[in-house]
Amino acid sequence: MRLPLFSSRAADPFPSLVAIQHPALDMLPTVLVCPIQEAAEVTNVQTILEWQGKRFTVFCDLARPIN
Repeated sequence: MRLPLFSSRAADPFPSLVAIQHPALDMLPTVLVCPIQEAAEVTNVQTILEWQGKRFTVFCDLARPIN
């Protein structure tokens, strides 16, 4: 499954959020996302995302909704 990436920073070429909501639920006005950061340490509740040759840490413990 491919989940969308978002950037919360204008004109930033790298994403700062990853969706954790299934794409089939795109009719909902709110999407659940987790922040991501390049080169951060990984804990038991975090995971790694590889995108365009870069490794990002996904902060699954900080999930939040966006509209």
